[in-house]
Amino acid sequence: MAHGLDVILDAAEMLRDREDISGSHGGPWERGIKTGSGIGIEPENTRELAAAITALADAPDQCAAMGEAGKACVSAEFDRRVLARRFEEVLASVV
Repeated sequence: MAHGLDVILDAAEMLRDREDISGSHGGPWERGIKTGSGIGIEPENTRELAAAITALADAPDQCAAMGEAGKACVSAEFDRRVLARRFEEVLASVV
């Protein structure tokens, strides 16, 4: 699994302990949906964006849970030990 700059920036966003609204498809959008740390909207859809902001503003407990989910995802996916193990697996597969 390759980790590009977008994934690193995504991890940094999750570490903020805040919910995320993503208006693009791909890694960050999918990860936010999958982990429960974000809400995905269609790109450039201002109505969906406004609805997502309103829904989060009305649900502080949900926002806190989404922030915790983001931190848990970062711990599971980007911890140095996890990354080192993945790197070892890649090296072992090519030797």
